[in-house]
Amino acid sequence: MISKEGILLLVFAALGIWAFLKHGIPLVLLTSYMFIGLMVVALIWALLASRGIHAKRRLPSTALWGEKVPIEVTLQTRNRIPLFHLRIWDRASIVGGYEGLFTSKYLSSEYFAGEEFISWVKLSRRNRVAETKRTIFNDRGRYQIGPMIIEGRDPLGIFRIRRQLPVYDEILILPG
Repeated sequence: MISKEGILLLVFAALGIWAFLKHGIPLVLLTSYMFIGLMVVALIWALLASRGIHAKRRLPSTALWGEKVPIEVTLQTRNRIPLFHLRIWDRASIVGGYEGLFTSKYLSSEYFAGEEFISWVKLSRRNRVAETKRTIFNDRGRYQIGPMIIEGRDPLGIFRIRRQLPVYDEILILPG
């Protein structure tokens, strides 16, 4: 997905090409080529950097209703290219019941924070990042947590790449 800045760069590149064709100024054409080249490099950066990211989630298999449950998320990359502005979402659903994208009405915490993302993470080249959040499951039952969705950007913030990571876990919430 392209950002507003990327669309603005495309508009300036198109205006530059139009101005060159109308007035014949070569500097305007070179500037347009520079904008287009910058966008191509940013797109390739975002696509390559978002590959090779692996995620793990650790949580207990059972917990009591009303208890704050620690959920540890670990991201690791083997890429040499860092991925900037990385955001993480998660999906939670009660087995055989309501399913929520990135959130659930059955959960309350900083971990499943409404329609917001879980957190910002800086994942530089060949790095591992671990973060623990706590959540309260508001209803009893078996929950399926996953898949995890990550979103990263190129260094200039022009392109946004979103990937779904197949990380699934289950937890059973028992009466308190």
